[in-house]
Amino acid sequence: MPNFEKNLIYKLCCDGEIYIGHTTNLYKRIYTHKNSIKNPDRYTSKLYNFIGEKPWYIEVIEMYPCQSSKEAIEREQYWIQILKPSLNTNRAFRTIEIQKKCDCIKSSK
Repeated sequence: MPNFEKNLIYKLCCDGEIYIGHTTNLYKRIYTHKNSIKNPDRYTSKLYNFIGEKPWYIEVIEMYPCQSSKEAIEREQYWIQILKPSLNTNRAFRTIEIQKKCDCIKSSK
């Protein structure tokens, strides 16, 4: 189980575009990103399709010790709203109000 006391928020930067994420183990997360780029058949995300063979790097935005995954993704979503990254395709966290709106839109289709 991850130790959220070691949680941090990071941004992955490539060609002026960014992706926001969180992790409790930065080295492991970098390794996962590298493997995802090398295996495009397994991962079809905007992030990995954009990066391809381009150089990229990670910057730590902040150390954010917390108690749970929920707290970590809430903080990640905070930074997504502030920095408006182009390479994040999904919200990290949805409030109950946003979830209700999404459910209403889905049910009306």
